[in-house]
Amino acid sequence: MSRFGNFQTASVYFMSGQVSLITDAENPCRHFRDAESLARCGYWVYFPASATEQWSPGLCALLSPQRPEEPPSLFDLCPELAGKIQAFWDSSRPRLRYQWTAPGADCEKLYLQFLGMRKEDDAGEPYLLASIRDLPGSAAPAIHSAIGEQLLQNALSFEEVFFFIVGVDERYMYLDGLGASRLGPIEKIIGSLISEIHPPDSPFVAQVRAALQGTPGKVLDQLGGIFFESRLSPLYGAGHSVCGVVGFVVDVSDKVTALRSVVDNEKKYHTIFDHSQDAICVLDKAGQVLLCNPKSQDLMQRPASLLVGRGILELSPPVQPDGRESAAVLDRCLEQLALGVPQRLEWAYRTLDGDLAYVDVTFNPILIDGDPYIIHIAHDRSDQIVAQRNEILLSDIISSIQDGVFLIDTEFNVVRTNEAMNRLYPECAPLLGKRCYEKCGRVHFCVGCSAVLAAQTLRSETAIYMEPATDQKPTRWIEHTSHPIIDHGSQKIQYFFNTVRDVTERIGVERELDSYRKDLERKVEERADQLAVSEAALRGVLETSGSAIAFLDADGSIAYTNEAFQRLVGYAARDIEGAPFDLFDCSDVPESGQNAEYRRLLFEGKLERYRVDCALLRKNGTHAWVEINVSAVKGAQGEVQHAVAVMSDISERRESLRGLRDAIATAEGAKEAADSANQAKSRFLAHMSHEIRTPMNAIIGMT
Repeated sequence: MSRFGNFQTASVYFMSGQVSLITDAENPCRHFRDAESLARCGYWVYFPASATEQWSPGLCALLSPQRPEEPPSLFDLCPELAGKIQAFWDSSRPRLRYQWTAPGADCEKLYLQFLGMRKEDDAGEPYLLASIRDLPGSAAPAIHSAIGEQLLQNALSFEEVFFFIVGVDERYMYLDGLGASRLGPIEKIIGSLISEIHPPDSPFVAQVRAALQGTPGKVLDQLGGIFFESRLSPLYGAGHSVCGVVGFVVDVSDKVTALRSVVDNEKKYHTIFDHSQDAICVLDKAGQVLLCNPKSQDLMQRPASLLVGRGILELSPPVQPDGRESAAVLDRCLEQLALGVPQRLEWAYRTLDGDLAYVDVTFNPILIDGDPYIIHIAHDRSDQIVAQRNEILLSDIISSIQDGVFLIDTEFNVVRTNEAMNRLYPECAPLLGKRCYEKCGRVHFCVGCSAVLAAQTLRSETAIYMEPATDQKPTRWIEHTSHPIIDHGSQKIQYFFNTVRDVTERIGVERELDSYRKDLERKVEERADQLAVSEAALRGVLETSGSAIAFLDADGSIAYTNEAFQRLVGYAARDIEGAPFDLFDCSDVPESGQNAEYRRLLFEGKLERYRVDCALLRKNGTHAWVEINVSAVKGAQGEVQHAVAVMSDISERRESLRGLRDAIATAEGAKEAADSANQAKSRFLAHMSHEIRTPMNAIIGMT
């Protein structure tokens, strides 16, 4: 039986009207201190449907004191009981109750009560479990008649139930054997105050006192690390007054522990659900979201309000990235889930902004209170997809690089390479799994290795070295660049990315270029020396020239002047170099305006050269008249880069010309006066001739 195991090894004992369930009939003394206590115990009898009864030692001692080892049949002691039991077996009643009298030890008359209950063992065989107890006048108060049968019924009907009785003086009156195994030896408990066994301020003591006042109740209490649930009811005696409290107690330690475990598990489940790095959703059988955790919202970039009530199909693109139709796949998935078969898919969800979230999703069918649900657990594999794409991209990039490429770890083991590397070192191919220096036939690091330097400097390092000739290759020059790949979290080097290039041809070209460069540098130095000599000669010519010379930049500023120009204008070279040539223009001399206009046209490229007489403003404010010849110096593209102005001082010549013009003007005035006098003389002579000729004609005519 579930309660007692093999019931034939179990016993039901009574002491002063209480029931004690003991699961070891072979050694019941372990529950009592001595055989005398056992002899005072109540009695049990076991009636299988097809066998005779079995007596307890206490029953034998009570009813057969002369021969306790060979007790008579109970039916011999009480023939009426046999008929009662037979009628009980023929009926469907659950309980049997019968009272009779029998002779006891020392001719004592026993008042006996038979209480039985129909049971079944593990094999389904029925049996009658009964107690027989004596009801002497001193021990047969209302307490026995009121609760005796109830105590037995409850004790035999419920697992792990024990009961007790407390008197009005708050002392234990009764305690069964199971209770003794929980609370302590019976002889210690019986007669003790409840406040001596339990903490005085415990809920149990308070509820017992409430029951003694007529208020039944239930209380959960702890004693010695064990949790008990007690149901307490007042016992009523004569005059319907409370004469004690009966309590039925269940050890609920396992229940409390389980409850705490459930609470703890619920907290854990909530913690796992809310803080899981996987997207967890609860779906109905049609695949609609009923509940989702925060990770689901992050993964699909949707608030809970836009997830709950949506179907998985609504959250998915019509066609998966691999070409599968989402609707067809989900239909097959739901069919299998309805059969209780878990499903696992590689899936993609459409986020709110239109991107795809790639996941590994597991669907697990479950039943909650008989209703089918689906647990959806999605692991975000977007990073994995990105990593795969990056891996493909990296492979394509490495494969497309014309230089030899190899990746090594911190132990200088080659973990990745490309085909160009194998072509460079065919005698060592494949290089994967080898030390990088083995490609050169070495057993140790190369001297000046770029990877070694990069490990020391934590930056890219490049080295060029010569590999000696072998049977399979001639002497060649190799350029090796190593870049350390550093983990940003630990700041430690994880790998070295290396490129290797055969630069033999480049080295040859560089050597030729170096020779050309040196030859060119020599020629440049020679040319520079020649230019220096020419420049010195030119500067000597310019400085000794009697003409004033100025070099102008493209913006019209003065770049150079010789001493003749400096004497002409009265400025030192340091005062006018970089100054605009407009500094010397004489705006108050009308005849000098052409110089500024011609100079502008020349710098605009509209004139190649020009010559003009103009006045220059000296430092002291006077004017110096010069004849200025200006020529443009152009670059390769025809743009004007400089202008050269050569000026001759014509102030004295201009003064001489002015004197000459004055003399000429005076001579011309005298000539004009002489001409005027001659004209007057001619007019006078003509007049006089006329005056003379007229009378003379008359005289001549008269002759």
